[in-house]
Parts: sequence; structure tokens; C-alpha cells
Amino acid sequence: MRINHLNTIWQRGEKDLLIVGATNNPEHIDPACLSRFEVKLFLPLPGRAARKQIIKRQVAKRNRQISLDDDAWQFVLNGTEHFSADKLTPLCKQAIGAGVRELEVDGKLPDVVGPAGMRPVNCADFKRAFNIVLPDGNTREYKSLQEWDAKHGTQPQQQQ
Repeated sequence: MRINHLNTIWQRGEKDLLIVGATNNPEHIDPACLSRFEVKLFLPLPGRAARKQIIKRQVAKRNRQISLDDDAWQFVLNGTEHFSADKLTPLCKQAIGAGVRELEVDGKLPDVVGPAGMRPVNCADFKRAFNIVLPDGNTREYKSLQEWDAKHGTQPQQQQ
């Protein structure tokens, strides 16, 4: 949406209008445009409980079971500490794919492979996935977003 279009909407002063914008690069937004947004929120990385739920849902969404005891869950949750919700999806896909790759014979999969014939996703699958999918929340860019939020974001006591 162009700034002129947003400006027209704001100038009309319509009631009950909510405009939500999202970006990974707030520093590239025109300050005049940014100043029009009353609330600026930084969405942090998901916590342990949220990451566990996301992982469970990603595995279940592909009709697969997950087999992790408490120690294995601790390993997976510790390993995903700096993962965004967005990066947990490819991590889970990679872990799920390990069971599929085990079924290959001479580089070919059997004609019929269904979730019922697959073993549960386990800790070893996540260990391999960690070598392929890297976290995105401990990067210079993420730290830059945190700094931007500290300077320009709406602080919790300011929210209404």
C-alpha cells in the first residue's frame, strides 16, 4: 500500500478502522508514515511452551507422531531457543523428512507410503535437522530489531 493511500485513509478519520502493518525492516519505513501508527509492537521469539506447541502442531499437521521423552524435549527446546516461529516450520519438515528418507531404496521411495507406515519423529531426527536449519533469532538483524523496538516501539505501559 502506498503512503498516499494510507494518508488518505487517515485523513478521512474513519471510526472503527484498524490498519495493521508488519515488517522485518522498520528502519526503512518513512518516519512520517511510521508516526501515524499509534502502537508499534515487536513480536519476540516464541518461548519454550509456545515452541513446544508449534513443533507438536507442525508434526501433527503432516499426520505424523512425535516420540520425545522429557530429556529429548529438553534437548529440542534448548536447541530451538533462538528460532522464530517461521523457522520452526522448516526445522520440523526436515525432522519429519528423516523417516521418509529411511524408506528410500536405491534412491526411490516405495509406491505407497502413508503416515501409518512411518515411524514417529524422534530426537535423532531433530539433531540432524539442527545441522541443516539454522536459527534466525540470534542474528545481527534480530538484535537490530530489538534495538529499534527499544528506541521506537510502544512500551507496554504506553499501550491502551
